[in-house]
Amino acid sequence: RPPSPFSGASPLKPALEPARRLLNAGLEQIGSPVRLSVDGGDAAAALAKDAPQVDPRPPLEPVVPLELIEAYVDDVLATDSVVNNALLPDTLERPAYVLVVQVVLHLLQECLGYLDGSRF
Repeated sequence: RPPSPFSGASPLKPALEPARRLLNAGLEQIGSPVRLSVDGGDAAAALAKDAPQVDPRPPLEPVVPLELIEAYVDDVLATDSVVNNALLPDTLERPAYVLVVQVVLHLLQECLGYLDGSRF
């Protein structure tokens, strides 16, 4: 069996270690509990050690009320034949579209908050 590329004997370790660190930093930034480890130790202990801290920031208040989002989705379903799939009943489409609009608005709010410095 070939040695791990991250083992001390592997000539690839110096080349791959910065990539592993960068990937772990990115995973930490997005709040993922997953980390790439080369020590072969206990995975549960590594996760507990690297577990993300609770976000001290208060949750964002929605910018657009749910009633307006629902009215927008109802309007789109009533007028847009491209979005309104004839094979799916509106009772299934409506909640999915409401959720999609909420997620998109939340992502916009988070991204714009990072850009203007209010969400650091």
